[in-house]
Amino acid sequence: MKYRREIDGLRAVAVVPVILFHAGLSLFSGGYVGVDVFFVISGYLITTIIIAERDEGRFSILRFYERRARRILPALFVVMGLCIPFAWMWMPPEPFDDFLRSTAFAALFISNVHFWENVGYFAVDAELRPLLHTWSLAVEEQYYLFFPLLLAGLGAFRRSKHIIAIAVLAALSLGLSEWGWRNYPDQNFFFTFSRMWELFAGSVCAFIVFKRPVAPNGPAAALGLGMILYAVFLYDGAVPFPSIYALMPVVGTALVLLFAQQGTMVARLLSTKLPVAIGLVSYSAYLWHQPVFAFARLRSLHEPALWVMLGLALVSFALAALSWRFIEQPFRAGPRKWLPGRPALFGASLAGIAAFVAFGLGGMQLGWSNSRLDGRMTPFFQEMLDSTARSIPTVRCIDSLGPDGNFCTIFKGREGGETIAVFGDSHARAILPAFQQYSEDSGARLVAGIKGAARR
Repeated sequence: MKYRREIDGLRAVAVVPVILFHAGLSLFSGGYVGVDVFFVISGYLITTIIIAERDEGRFSILRFYERRARRILPALFVVMGLCIPFAWMWMPPEPFDDFLRSTAFAALFISNVHFWENVGYFAVDAELRPLLHTWSLAVEEQYYLFFPLLLAGLGAFRRSKHIIAIAVLAALSLGLSEWGWRNYPDQNFFFTFSRMWELFAGSVCAFIVFKRPVAPNGPAAALGLGMILYAVFLYDGAVPFPSIYALMPVVGTALVLLFAQQGTMVARLLSTKLPVAIGLVSYSAYLWHQPVFAFARLRSLHEPALWVMLGLALVSFALAALSWRFIEQPFRAGPRKWLPGRPALFGASLAGIAAFVAFGLGGMQLGWSNSRLDGRMTPFFQEMLDSTARSIPTVRCIDSLGPDGNFCTIFKGREGGETIAVFGDSHARAILPAFQQYSEDSGARLVAGIKGAARR
């Protein structure tokens, strides 16, 4: 497949808004649509590879999955592995339990299932989940499993037949996403078949240009880039997504792929050194940014200042450059490629997946969320407990559960009765009166440890 520098530049247009959106920069209120841009690019590239190799009679499903493993797994495993010690030290029990489950599901590329069951993408606590972003990798990997089989079922390539078949499936998927946001909005965001039409849009582009490239068209390419930027800057969390609103960035990406050939202004812009360099490390940048942001927020009693988050965005790109150079590239290219044999690569991949699944599910089964504390609080949580009395000056400690009596029993209740614990920030403070009234009415024992202001 002929290398197109402008596609790497388009990857930069996708990843930078995502990272700045997650950093909290309000200007990029629709930056989450960068994921949709990635989906269209992935659909285009994967389809181009498959139909070209099938046309030449050299397509191999094993070689296809080998390339996917080399591209996806090494950097993903490193990032997930480095998340573990920080999650172990810094996450409270319930979020750590969520982390364990998300680790296992991410390794199996079904983390989108975990997150549609447990959190909405725009929920307040979503930004505290280090592996939240792996939902999109799960959707792509599920597409990679499904799509080669679909193409095989369609038989020999015929442009009109393939375009019609995939367009029909894409229309059904778009209809599902439109129905889904109205009925199951959180689940719809992560659901594979609500997203599949975006990957199919890239596939249709590949069918259109296969052995019959479309002539460059500067105005059409500029319109496409403008549609992407419109969504990036003018969409926000209130826009139902995915839905017909996703047509804006998806169709825009398709126009760039089809018409931003060399010679157009958009291709020249996207082919300059900086966008191409960012595009080359975009996968690693996407992997690193969410854990870096999540752990920074977990370590702070308040939302970190914007300048801190922007600095961490630069840290994510620096880590991405190192990851691309020393992890991605050695597995993918060069005469001394790591694990050059297919059996060794597949064996190492399966071992890595099994290790993360065992860690995640085994940790949940063994109760690591609580037992890792071993009767002691980390300094971070000790600090929270020590300041609880200052945060709730109106609460008088009746008896002591914390090291200094700062984890307070607000209402003592009956001996051997129900116990309710409220632990958190000002959101928890807001609901405390309701629990206090319940405890007084029912005789339940109510304890509370509260500090900090609400996150925005």
